[in-house]
Parts: sequence; C-alpha cells; structure tokens
Amino acid sequence: QGQTVSFDLVLIYNAGYNVTFQSTNNQRLKHSSLNSYVNYTVSMTGVASFPSLTSGSPVTILNGSGVSAGGPNGDRHTTTITLGDPSSAFSGSYSESIAIVLTSTE
Repeated sequence: QGQTVSFDLVLIYNAGYNVTFQSTNNQRLKHSSLNSYVNYTVSMTGVASFPSLTSGSPVTILNGSGVSAGGPNGDRHTTTITLGDPSSAFSGSYSESIAIVLTSTE
C-alpha cells in the first residue's frame, strides 16, 4: 500500500490537443485468474483533480491550444500512480493497462 510509480508526459505542441486516459479494469489492478482487485489512484502535476478512469470510456485529462508554454522543451506533467490497500486481495500476479491517447483538435 502506498507504493508509487511515476512517469513524465512531455507535450510539445503548436496546435490544439486533447489527452485522454482509459483504464482496462476501472482503475484497479486485476488478478491474473481470479476476480480480485487492488485499487490505485492517479495524480498529475497541472491537473487539480484527476477523474476516475473507466473501461470503455476515455477520460479527458489535459487539453490546450496555441504553442507549448515550455517552448521546445515542452510542457512536463509528472504522472504518479499510487497503490491502494491490497490487504483483502488474494496473492498472485496483478496487472492493469492504461491507454494514453494524444490527439490534435485542429
């Protein structure tokens, strides 16, 4: 519980954009063969409140237009995933997939 993994999403743009996240297991790690789950939370710098991720429905996390404020180095958004309480989960292998899609809006 409380372990984290993080990565930087760096956006360099000169047009409108939209970034969506979509979870395979409704923002939960799923056991490889059982119906056992472990929740996790997601946060990102520059995003005041990260919405819950769902399967089948991409959730818009970031959008913008114009030119990236960071110039040629881009705009850096550190994304952190924090593991929830696994105490009621069965032992075994758990996994989750998150699709991150960047599209142009122009």
